[in-house]
Amino acid sequence: MKILYIATAYPRSEQDIITPWLVETVRRLQAAGLQITMFTSAYAGLGDQIIFGTPVKRFRYFFARWEKLTHDETAIDRVQKGILNKLLAVFYLFFGTLACWRLCRKEKFDIIHVHWPLPHFLFGWAGAKACGAPIVISFHGAELMAVRHKFRILRPFLRWAISRADRVTANSTHTVRAIQEIFNRQVDIIPFGATVGEPARSSEPGVNGERHILFVGRLVERKGVRYLIQAAALLRQKLPVIIDIVGSGPELSALRKLTAELGLEGTVRFHGSVPQAPLEEL
Repeated sequence: MKILYIATAYPRSEQDIITPWLVETVRRLQAAGLQITMFTSAYAGLGDQIIFGTPVKRFRYFFARWEKLTHDETAIDRVQKGILNKLLAVFYLFFGTLACWRLCRKEKFDIIHVHWPLPHFLFGWAGAKACGAPIVISFHGAELMAVRHKFRILRPFLRWAISRADRVTANSTHTVRAIQEIFNRQVDIIPFGATVGEPARSSEPGVNGERHILFVGRLVERKGVRYLIQAAALLRQKLPVIIDIVGSGPELSALRKLTAELGLEGTVRFHGSVPQAPLEEL
């Protein structure tokens, strides 16, 4: 069975650590005998690749130096920053839709699975028109919150996508409720977990009685890491605590500044992007 996965971003090399849960999902599907092709956007002119044995088809949408709408930051966050990014989004939609239609006309996939349906359902819809495949869409929450709070004009697009998809999945009951506020239909919950194994050490306090709290993710405003840091200031008054923050993103400088302002340099530790093996140690 041939399945086309459509996503905003995918690792640009085998050393790139973005979307590890998606990489692991694809690996397991391939191990089960399914033939997976990933369709995603180019980054700074980057073309088609083979990543961990998976064909990655990248569509170009602008001149290479400006093809940075995705990967380093979520597209929803980037589009809100300046006229150029809004213009890039128009080209992204046009050339992504065209490229997906061409790919599906050539490859004839059995299933099209769309992650982040805003705006990628448009790609999947065009692909389905070309090859007749059913469409599965998966929501992760960000696009729904963006439409609820900032882009209400796009609500009809999401209603259309949800109503036209053959199956709809979500990562949590909260996301299901947000979907059904837009269009009430059956939604399957498929949470995407971490890609690390069982911890090698216990969750008992450390040698100095510290409690360790670990955050792993992209440092963007909607993840709310600033609230974790503010909570650390309160926790520290009652018990020894260490906050380990793994990840990078546009909020890193502001979070470091907040940490310094609260006097938490010894409590909050920033590790940047961390490969899987060191992450398991944390």
